[in-house]
Amino acid sequence: MRKGTFRRILCGLLAVLCAVIFFVPEVKVNAVSNPLDEIERYQITISVNDKGELLADYLITWKVLDDQQEGPLTWVKVLLPSKDIHDVKPTTDNVVSASYYVSNREPLARVDLDRAYYAGETVTFGFSCRVCNMFYTKEKVNYATNFNSGWFNGIAVDEYEIRWDADQVSYAYPEYEQVDGYYVWRGSLRSGEQATIHVEYPKSAFALKYQGYKLFRMVAFAILFPLGMVLPILISFMVGDKYGDYNGRYRGGHFHGRGFGGGCACACACACACAGGGRAGCSAKDFYGTKVSSARVRSRLRAKCSSES
Repeated sequence: MRKGTFRRILCGLLAVLCAVIFFVPEVKVNAVSNPLDEIERYQITISVNDKGELLADYLITWKVLDDQQEGPLTWVKVLLPSKDIHDVKPTTDNVVSASYYVSNREPLARVDLDRAYYAGETVTFGFSCRVCNMFYTKEKVNYATNFNSGWFNGIAVDEYEIRWDADQVSYAYPEYEQVDGYYVWRGSLRSGEQATIHVEYPKSAFALKYQGYKLFRMVAFAILFPLGMVLPILISFMVGDKYGDYNGRYRGGHFHGRGFGGGCACACACACACAGGGRAGCSAKDFYGTKVSSARVRSRLRAKCSSES
């Protein structure tokens, strides 16, 4: 290719790039033209027990702006920071029930209110839950966690407040206030925004018995996991399973993973707040290729027996 031709092509590409940068209008993903609701106040209060479990209390002041598009407000969903959630329960009298559920791989709390709330009305309601598997080991001496408030799709938060019990905390950021024994973070959130904080504890903050139990489970996992990878391969060789000629009827399942049970101190903080809460109205992938269809194995065994007979 001649130098002149190359230069013309390069100039053309640069012109297109400049057009994209300077002339394509900005897309404001957080803009909501006709919001149904407004959250006037969103408060989360956290304490941590000696097992490394987060005891979370949510208190939300929710204002209904529109009851025509989707009707009045009767229940809401609130994004939670982990899929390992326990003991979800109401903390205010205007909540009929509070429960944990997963929808489209989203860990959510469903909060059913005592009645229908219409445009112009405001309701303050609360619930609590126990959150596990949020801590990871940092520098062999600390346990750390990144806590996400979660966000609300199509709803702005006028004021959020995250209150974290300061007892035994060795480090926290971003910048915070200290009020009555709590580290406090405040701010506001646009639709789709969330607040994230980082908190660390010394390992001595959690029960030694618990740490030993976690070590036992980690060792057990280190032994059993390789077996789980090798065993399907051995089975496939034994039954002569050739994946290429399979008839395609196997539909495949989902593995719903909760991680290790029990407390949370040594668990990996893998919870990503990847969806939002809002007005009403994780299946883990097989990354290591260890899934084996029992129907496939039975089919090959029958075929093998028929050929031998």
